[in-house]
Amino acid sequence: MRGHTKQVGDVVHLPDGRRIITCSDDGSLRVWDLETGAQIGEEWRDDGDETEEVFTIVLSPKGDMLASGSADGTVRLWDVEKEKVIAKLPGHTDLVQSMRWSADGEHMVSGSEDGTVRVWNLDSGKRVLGPVKSPLQTMHPRDQSAGIRCVAHLPGRRRIITCSEDGSLRQWNLENGAQVGNDWRDEGDDDGVYTIALSPKGNTIAAGSGDGIVKLWDVEVGKVVAKSKGHAFTVWTICWSADGEGVVSGSTDGTAGLWDVEPSGKIVLDQLIKTGHEYVYAVIYSPDMTMVATGGYNENGVKIWDVRTGGLLSTIQHEETVFSLAWTSDQKKLISGTENGLIRIFDTTAWQELAILEGHQSTVYAISLFRNNRLLASASWDETARLWNLDTNLPVGLPLQHEDTVNGVAISADGKLLVTGCEDSITQAWDVHDILKDAGLEDLLSTPDVSRCMPLHSFADNVRSYLL
Repeated sequence: MRGHTKQVGDVVHLPDGRRIITCSDDGSLRVWDLETGAQIGEEWRDDGDETEEVFTIVLSPKGDMLASGSADGTVRLWDVEKEKVIAKLPGHTDLVQSMRWSADGEHMVSGSEDGTVRVWNLDSGKRVLGPVKSPLQTMHPRDQSAGIRCVAHLPGRRRIITCSEDGSLRQWNLENGAQVGNDWRDEGDDDGVYTIALSPKGNTIAAGSGDGIVKLWDVEVGKVVAKSKGHAFTVWTICWSADGEGVVSGSTDGTAGLWDVEPSGKIVLDQLIKTGHEYVYAVIYSPDMTMVATGGYNENGVKIWDVRTGGLLSTIQHEETVFSLAWTSDQKKLISGTENGLIRIFDTTAWQELAILEGHQSTVYAISLFRNNRLLASASWDETARLWNLDTNLPVGLPLQHEDTVNGVAISADGKLLVTGCEDSITQAWDVHDILKDAGLEDLLSTPDVSRCMPLHSFADNVRSYLL
């Protein structure tokens, strides 16, 4: 079969088994009769793009559509019967080398020499679900063997703090990925650090350790300035009150501790609540500081407690263990991450379920809510992190792939960066603005009138990791 004037790049069979379609560097597609070897009809060309080489083609599962990848980075969809282009999918910045359809024909994935993979939703023929993203920065510890348990952004800086089961806290420069200074360690105490949270003023880190001790660290000097033991076992989760005068902690001994942080910096246990959870994996203050929520294992679900009295106010039943919690700044919604990969959203007036976010395939260990209440980040045992549009309760873009369990996730105060911490000891920074731009959702970072309803601290700056 002769007809193309340049190299033939790809070939597909049509469903009848008697015809094939070829593409070529000469910019054309051609249909051939396998019995006679003759070309059928005229060559296919996209009007106005006659010189663009076509490197690859792939037929849809039904055989009624063909996708082609060209040198200009455009994916084109062709109607096989009409032999015409019906949609152009721009996005790649270099030639498209490879494509595949999903079995149901609703999605297609394309790979390009620009180094990206993009997934396309073909309901409209135009909407981009990709590209697959790589981190902006990857931070490798010099000598750390235990996994990252939690991460927190420092305000006004391009720096973060991580904690690990090796007993250290470490500060990192997001610009170059380098560790800043030496490890932070509490002299004489090698117990693992399982959770951290940054104070509203950004000058103190509260940390929970394997020995049941809650510690306060001075961010400027990297030293412990106060500590107190209130739990019998590991402190898995910790959160500040919005005014910075209180801390709530949760432990695998089944208790939640309410702590007063005195002006002198001393931390004093005010109440120890026996929650009924066998393990408390998640705690969070309500924005108005009158309530705390706990989530955990056994007596599955979320419980709401009165801060003043320590009394139980309400129980939100779940069918699965709850590992992470977030409260919207207007206090209207409470969000839970669970062991079966579901993220549940509840109305706080009647504690009724409003929505379920589906996408993760395993435990959602940590969630981080941007301060405008429209963008949520989640970290999961399925080795991915995800962004969620809370206007629609749908995922934004593709999952952010990691090499191991993702234990911590934190959105920066401006929403433009996401940081994740993994069981393999690696911390990574991701460009949220770029992900939203690709999805056409940059407005999810807008914050009109948020200051009217925001508490004194942003829950997006703290990340809590809840592990088995």
